[in-house]
Amino acid sequence: MPIGIENNFADSTTTVLGVALPALGGRAFLEHKWTNAWSSPMGYSGVRIYNSGA
Repeated sequence: MPIGIENNFADSTTTVLGVALPALGGRAFLEHKWTNAWSSPMGYSGVRIYNSGA
């Protein structure tokens, strides 16, 4: 899980905190078999991480 920072101005000794960032990811793949010896794979994957305000 990705970690980001969050401002914590209420505490003068710890002005930033580490927080877990929400993330969304997915993948899709397809393989076409032409013969027993030949095939063609194709795929796509992506990830979206929602960053903190700091």
